[in-house]
Amino acid sequence: MVKNGFLTFKIFGFVINKDKLYFSHNYEKFVEIINTFGLPDVISFDFDLCPDHYQIGARNHFMSLVGYEKCNIPTGLDCAKFLINHCQKNKLQLPICYSHSQNLAGQRAIVELIKKYKEKYAPQD
Repeated sequence: MVKNGFLTFKIFGFVINKDKLYFSHNYEKFVEIINTFGLPDVISFDFDLCPDHYQIGARNHFMSLVGYEKCNIPTGLDCAKFLINHCQKNKLQLPICYSHSQNLAGQRAIVELIKKYKEKYAPQD
């Protein structure tokens, strides 16, 4: 289990678990890391995870999600959806989540998804 770890998901993302560093380059690797090591304490998502995503985003000045539906490569938003489903299915508390994406529309979509999930399902203090 990744405990006291930090996972950031980007083209060159990483997971730190004590003295080990794990790289997450895509959706499949993100899922593998979560399924193998468990949830870290913190995850920071990027939205655009491959060169195709950056080309689509640049056309929109990273201000719109128009065009991504034509790309069959999962984005950081897909990773956030996986994380939420994983936590629901396994009755786990969502780790602290951030988005460091330069794609403002993508960053907003990730943050809003997580915010809505927490408002609906997170235990009230």
